[in-house]
Order: sequence, then C-alpha cells, then structure tokens
Amino acid sequence: MTWKKFSYRALLFLLPVVAVIAVIEAAVRYIPNSINISSEQLEKQANTIEILVLGSSQNKRAINPEHLSQPALTAAGTRQGHKTDYYLVKDLHQQLPNLKRVVIGATYRHFESRPNSNNFWKYRSHLLYYNVNAFERPVYFKDKLLFLGNTSFYSDQLTSYYLNNERSVYNVYGFQMEGQKDKFAQLGYDKKAILKTYNPNNYPDLNRAYLDVTTEWFYKVLDYCQENNLEVILTQTPTYQLYREHQDIHALYRRDSIVKAALATYSNVRLLNEEESTSYKTTHYLNENHLNPSGAEIFTKRLNEFLKED
Repeated sequence: MTWKKFSYRALLFLLPVVAVIAVIEAAVRYIPNSINISSEQLEKQANTIEILVLGSSQNKRAINPEHLSQPALTAAGTRQGHKTDYYLVKDLHQQLPNLKRVVIGATYRHFESRPNSNNFWKYRSHLLYYNVNAFERPVYFKDKLLFLGNTSFYSDQLTSYYLNNERSVYNVYGFQMEGQKDKFAQLGYDKKAILKTYNPNNYPDLNRAYLDVTTEWFYKVLDYCQENNLEVILTQTPTYQLYREHQDIHALYRRDSIVKAALATYSNVRLLNEEESTSYKTTHYLNENHLNPSGAEIFTKRLNEFLKED
C-alpha cells in the first residue's frame, strides 16, 4: 500500500471519530453549570466585580452573590483545594481591575484532603471559561476538551440532561437554586431518619501527610493577596451537629492552629466562623456539611454584614 493510500484511509477512519468527539464536546458545553454561567458574568461585569469567592463545595453551596451588597464572582468548586485557589486568584485578579476582597474556605476537611493534582480535570473548565492555567505547564489543544477530561462524569451529565430530562436551575451568578442532590429534603428533614442514615465513612479519609502541602498553597494564596492589597475573608461554613460529633479532634486542632497563625501573621485576613452557629436549622441543610439555598441566604447575608464590619 502506498503512503498516499494509507493516509487517505486513515483520514477516512479518523474523520467520523473526530466528528463524534466534536458533537459530544458541544453537547457537554451546552449543559448549564456553575462555571460556564459565572464565566458569562465575568465577561460582562469584570470591571465592576469587587469580591472573588473561592474554596470548595462548602463555599459553593453557602454563598449566593445575589445577597451581597458588592458585585461578586463565585469560582468555588467541589473538591477544590488551595492550590487551585491560588491559580484562580492569581489569574482572575488580572481580569478584575476593581477586585478588593477574596473569600477562601478554611473548613474542617480543607487541609488534610488530597490536594488537586497537576492534571485535575476541572482545570480544563477553568482554562476554557476563565482563561486560568493551573496545569503548571504550557497548555495544549486537548486541555480545552472537557469531555475527555472526565468521560465518566460527563457521560452521566449527558444522560441526565438529554435522556432523563433532568434540569438544574442556576441564577445569573452560577449559584445552583434547584437540582441539587438534597439528602435532608428527601428524608423529610426528619432528625431520626438523618441519624439512622448517617455514615461518616461516606466521606474520604483525612490524611495528615497532606497537611504540609495544602498549608503551603494556603499561604501562597495569603501572600499573593497581601502583596496585592486584597482583603481575605476565611470562611468556616455551618455544619450539622451530627457531622461535628464525628470530626477528628486532632485534625480540627491542626486546622484551627493554621487559621490562628494566619490571623496573627496577616493584617488583611479575617475569619467568619459559622460552623456551630444556631441560626441554621435542619431545613437549611442539603446534607451534613452543605447548606441548601435557604441556608445559603442566611449565611450570605451574615457574610454581607461581616464585610460591613471592616
């Protein structure tokens, strides 16, 4: 077989594959989510945004920018660690000329959970929608292909959205108002049922070995904010009493020691601690350590008042 014939046949084989991938990629990008919606806000309001919300799913579920007095962009995300926070604040700051404050999570699980790797699959979304490169290397074309970054997750998303017609509702800030997996609501907010179904083993184990790495990235975030005159608000979001009862007191002590040291070292850092607040009832939670939209309204309004106390 000549090289010309081989190339022709290879092209005939690859074209349908590329076409299928392109269709799947387009279908994935069409599904609304917190990142692609907040990126629209970034594009339209970059010059007015004063608050950047970072952190993991606790902040993502607890902070609804529509209840803040100052324009805010939420770039918090599930399983998002301080390494990812660092690259987001560093690169997004260049796009937000009026940025004044950064909100960062400092929850119980933050410092001893597995750090985001150099190829964390959500970095593709950050690159595509926020123009943030957290790969710590030059980017390639494939880095903007969302589906290939996590085929299992996006396959489930495609099935839910297109085949099962399941729809999530977001506001203009990318905050999810409906469509969450609301465990407490499914149990009718029945405290006995919640107690019966609670299993602390459902949460990934904390690992003391991660502490040094995550703390180093935490301080990188704080250093960057200090150097650029950005106020930092550390948040400890509300947790259900049952969840608190099963916390590792040693991991909690280590977290508290890190936060205490940060408050003593950086004059631009403050702490909003609502972990044990009695303002949140069972009906304000999605599950043991996440708020639902009604709980988020309470927390965000508390954050708004806290910001005014400065």
